Amino acid sequence: MDDQRVGDSPDITVLDGVAAMIWVLAGPEHRVVAANRAAEAELQTGSPLRAVLAPANSAAADLCDDVLRTGRPVVGRHRWRGDGDPVEERNVTLVAAPREADGAVEGCLLQAFEVDQPSTGGAAAVPALAALAAVPGYDLAARYVAAADRERAGGDWFEAVGLPDGRLAVAVGDLVGAGAPSAIAMLRGVLMSALLSGDDVDAVLRRLDLLAERVPEAGGSTVTVVVLDPVAQELRFASAGHPLPILVAGEGGAKLLAGPRGMPLAVPAARATPHSVPLATGDALVLYTDGMLGEHGRTSRSADPVLLTAADEARDQRLSCADLCDRILGAMLPAPRSARDDAVVLVVRAGKTATVPFRLDLPAEPAELAVVRKALDEWMTGAGMSQEDATALQLAVGEAVGNSVEHAYVGRDQGRVVVTAERRGDGMIRVDVSDTGRWRNIDPAENVHRGRGLQLIRASVGEMRLIRSAAGTTVRMLYRLSNGDGEHRAVESSWVGTDHIAVEVMAGGTPLRVRLSGELDAVNAESVSRELQRVSRGGSLALWLDLADLEYLDSFGVRILFELASSAQTTGERLAVTAPKDSVVERVLLTAGFDQLAEMVPG
Repeated sequence: MDDQRVGDSPDITVLDGVAAMIWVLAGPEHRVVAANRAAEAELQTGSPLRAVLAPANSAAADLCDDVLRTGRPVVGRHRWRGDGDPVEERNVTLVAAPREADGAVEGCLLQAFEVDQPSTGGAAAVPALAALAAVPGYDLAARYVAAADRERAGGDWFEAVGLPDGRLAVAVGDLVGAGAPSAIAMLRGVLMSALLSGDDVDAVLRRLDLLAERVPEAGGSTVTVVVLDPVAQELRFASAGHPLPILVAGEGGAKLLAGPRGMPLAVPAARATPHSVPLATGDALVLYTDGMLGEHGRTSRSADPVLLTAADEARDQRLSCADLCDRILGAMLPAPRSARDDAVVLVVRAGKTATVPFRLDLPAEPAELAVVRKALDEWMTGAGMSQEDATALQLAVGEAVGNSVEHAYVGRDQGRVVVTAERRGDGMIRVDVSDTGRWRNIDPAENVHRGRGLQLIRASVGEMRLIRSAAGTTVRMLYRLSNGDGEHRAVESSWVGTDHIAVEVMAGGTPLRVRLSGELDAVNAESVSRELQRVSRGGSLALWLDLADLEYLDSFGVRILFELASSAQTTGERLAVTAPKDSVVERVLLTAGFDQLAEMVPG
């Protein structure tokens, strides 16, 4: 099988927040073609699974062999052994589910859930139950309350899966009696695999039905699956014997969705057909298990008036979904919130900031840098980002693409570079710049001004990772928007003292004034550089350096000031600097030619 490019790998970035390791595997060798953040730390993409697994973890590959041989999901318990120092071991549940294309199994979705951590409600049997990944354009939250009788705890579960086209799938389920951790893990694994394969909600239920027929613990389970599509302004749902969701519309209030509930999984009967209903921006959806209704003695086949009243608060757009979950729990299960059965509530709202993910695949050539800037600018404008955010991202992405162009394909045919970006639901922008080459190492003696691109990226976006694998190189960047909704955020006053120097930010004016006091030398130059780059957003904010109280400046300090001035110049700004006339600091700067790059303001 040919190597697959990093940029062509399945998009599972929305699963970065899931408290589980997740890998997408292809072919009989189980080649790792994609992984979420937790999994990347264990196994890098591009290699066969057995080639990168620690020998103690080979059971994971054995499970995947079973999946390809039988076409059925499998589950196993394992003592996962990490590669850290000291060696870390964790109890995990491994789930391997088939990935299908055109009716044929093409690989596996492998998941490893930790099972020795307690969930929100105290039921340690449910692996990572309280974890929900942030999904771009959605507010999403869930709560789980374990049954007062621990023998009955652990049967309820929930899941949320962001889809590559911007839709969101959510599900809530209930096992009969106390839940078997392996059965819940398999249901979640098959659900996730089916949704990421593009299955509609009815096909998802068919896959869950087949699983329940083969796994006795899952037989008789109930589940509701919903897919929200803000672009088409509709949601599509189907139920297998589970209480129907509640839709809270801005004008119509809270209403139980109309449609057949169907029969539980593995019960011989015709499966309920999926239904579609309109979904307006700001509408909220409430999913729950029948444990939410038990305290009021209601049957789960009718809408509970107390639940409807509590859910109706979602019409207040100022309330987050986390707030709504807490209010619904407070109404249905008053303190101390004990229940005869497990209880789950999940609330999701499609917001006004739903943004189609950005993807650009182009030749790794210098002339294409302008194409990247133009396309990225159009995407950021459509996403409603502030000028401050857009400038920082343009600077970081431009540096990353430039590095791919210059370093990835030295001595070989010029390849391609793929840029992807998405706006996540937690106010973060994630950008990947990927190529299929191998970056050449830079000799610092080659040019003293080279090799600073990655530093500039980190300074601009805050978090950057360089991921190298057999398939190529990816620069992954995470940037927090100004306040999560694209509006401008003022820089706050701050003071940082380290190694004989202080960096004081005096907010409130333009340009932003920063005072350096003490000695700037080899000991503290790098820490001061990081702080100045952070404050200036990698040079994208106009800065005025006040050096009146700087007592000493050596060549290391001069270098970081040159870097700051260069960053400002790159973004169209000009660094302003004040130093006492005829002082040692002024003489050092003038001797170095600093006044050619920055504006020297009289003190």
